[in-house]
Amino acid sequence: MDRGEIVRGLAGFRGRAAGSDAERRAAIWLRDSVRSRGRAAELQALWVHPRWGMTYAWHATLALAGTLVAATADEGIGFALLALALVSLLADLWGRAHLLRRLTPRRATQNVVSTPPPGAASKPARLVIMASYDIPPSGLILRHTPRRWALAIEGLFGGHGPGMAGVLVGSITVLCALAAAGVAGAGAWTRPASLPFAVILVVAVFLLLDLGPARRSDAGMADASAVAVALALVDALTAAPPLQLAVELVLSGAGHSPALGARAWVRSQRGAARERTVVLNVAPATAGPPRFTTREGVGFAIRFHAQLVGFCRRVASEEPRLGARGRVSRFPSGALPARLAGFPAITIGTAPSPATLEPSEAAMRGVLELGLALVDLVDEAVGQQLAPAGRG
Repeated sequence: MDRGEIVRGLAGFRGRAAGSDAERRAAIWLRDSVRSRGRAAELQALWVHPRWGMTYAWHATLALAGTLVAATADEGIGFALLALALVSLLADLWGRAHLLRRLTPRRATQNVVSTPPPGAASKPARLVIMASYDIPPSGLILRHTPRRWALAIEGLFGGHGPGMAGVLVGSITVLCALAAAGVAGAGAWTRPASLPFAVILVVAVFLLLDLGPARRSDAGMADASAVAVALALVDALTAAPPLQLAVELVLSGAGHSPALGARAWVRSQRGAARERTVVLNVAPATAGPPRFTTREGVGFAIRFHAQLVGFCRRVASEEPRLGARGRVSRFPSGALPARLAGFPAITIGTAPSPATLEPSEAAMRGVLELGLALVDLVDEAVGQQLAPAGRG
């Protein structure tokens, strides 16, 4: 199947939200599609709590309770509740611990994993090509017009805006600071100062609880384009194998939850030689020239592997026709948990789009060409010694 057939075939599994029956059937279809390409493929079953809207609504509610207690009863207890909400939210967003998320429904998801062929086991390094195949929920905050406004605001900040989760983190942080000032005896001014941020949290709770299963029939095409490009990369690297890299494929579930399937795969890699395992995550390739992510994360965005970013910049310089550029992402992709675990990792795709139309062939081809050129440079570097993953 070509890229267009993959997009249309995967988009045919409507409503394939994380933990749904449609997601399970899509995973089986993808496993069989990979096997039809002559590669081994298995399902990695996982139990996750994918309802991120409900998860963050719990955090906003806890912060509102802390604000109310600080204003009407005990400032110390209110500060403690706000601090708990902030720490738990940051730990959840960074994948370090899931506390309030455990109050949400538990569901099964699947990763589709295709390990390198036996003949490639002796190669000195692994290249893991990753993409998620589930779809985001539907709700007022994710509709076309609000998304267009959000992307416009991001543009005003040069792509460095806080994002939706960043607004939630920032509001709770300010409320926590105001409660701490109240405990320190700053005076009654902290109570009216907290009102605008409390209003933001009230609005956030309603918007987050509004999120539900995707309703539009074309809602899954963007994520299907990421899978199509990932499979095309694997096909191209099977036809012309890298000299130093054994190619592995991971199509992760619960990618919009966020990156729960990718996090589970990273946890399964305990004992792997991190400096010899390169993770190339493919994001949706819907429209426009290719982009590579230089930094990613909510609040403090960490830098991706410096050498991989340098390779992408080199490709952009040597192939100006691609129009490739770096970008900062505030939504955790599958590369972020790999990066936090110490793997050299990076994400490629196109810039986010508020539309959910069928991805263009030109956009997918551009991301594919960027990926293949990047793999060539990584393959050359492995023979010399890829730099340690590090943290900055």
